[in-house]
Amino acid sequence: QGDKGLKGFSLAKAINLHTEEQKAAYWRSVERRRERWKAKIAEMVERRFREERAAVLAAVRKATPETAAQAADEAINAERSKWASLLVAIYVGVAEDFGTEILAQLKGVRPSEVKQFGLERIVRALDQIGALLVTRITETTREQLRAAIIDAVQQGQDIDRIAQAIDDAVYLEPIIERRSETIARTETIRASNLGSLEGARQSGLPLRKEWIATRDGRERDGHAAADGQIVDLDEPFIVGGEQLMYPADPAGSAGNVINCRCTLGFVVEGDV
Repeated sequence: QGDKGLKGFSLAKAINLHTEEQKAAYWRSVERRRERWKAKIAEMVERRFREERAAVLAAVRKATPETAAQAADEAINAERSKWASLLVAIYVGVAEDFGTEILAQLKGVRPSEVKQFGLERIVRALDQIGALLVTRITETTREQLRAAIIDAVQQGQDIDRIAQAIDDAVYLEPIIERRSETIARTETIRASNLGSLEGARQSGLPLRKEWIATRDGRERDGHAAADGQIVDLDEPFIVGGEQLMYPADPAGSAGNVINCRCTLGFVVEGDV
């Protein structure tokens, strides 16, 4: 179960966290485990951007200055399914890992003793949010491409110069690395919380969920205010004026969820 490279990074107690010490220990253990996943996922996202770069530049070089924008647009459309496949791999891996840990805690067994972690609801959730997540990635790229092409065409550049302008504005290594880091962090956190929530559901225990805010002084004010908020598993938290099922829920606005590092704790009914 989970990722073999994560042995020794077990989560601290996640249930009935009464003290600040317990909450801080749990959050730190979640953050350590996420960091290991994030590094691996950032590499996967970087590879995906480099593959996309090759496809976009090849398409543009076959075009004329007049058709370059359309060629780039069509190339990005063709890349959407590859981004979708990558997100499925990320979510299944991370969600199963964190969900298995939480399920094991709730059942009082070791993660290796969890016979099967059901992924059906994770896959269904991806069916609902996957297209939105892909669009958020590809639309950012699309806007950058259009701006670079319009600028180069207005300067009267030939197709090779237009391709170079695209490369410089959209696909330089520092740009790829920065975007990959942001995507990896946000999707790792999102998938870890989705998986933890699913692990709690699969336990069959009468549970509620608790918002555990980031504990390093860098949390958003609205997220710090939500710390300790307890709701039913299928009810949303109210965070920053928005309804979120879990930290980094894509239903929230970008300013409320991107780079959010809060996590979920769980409360056995009657123990509040």
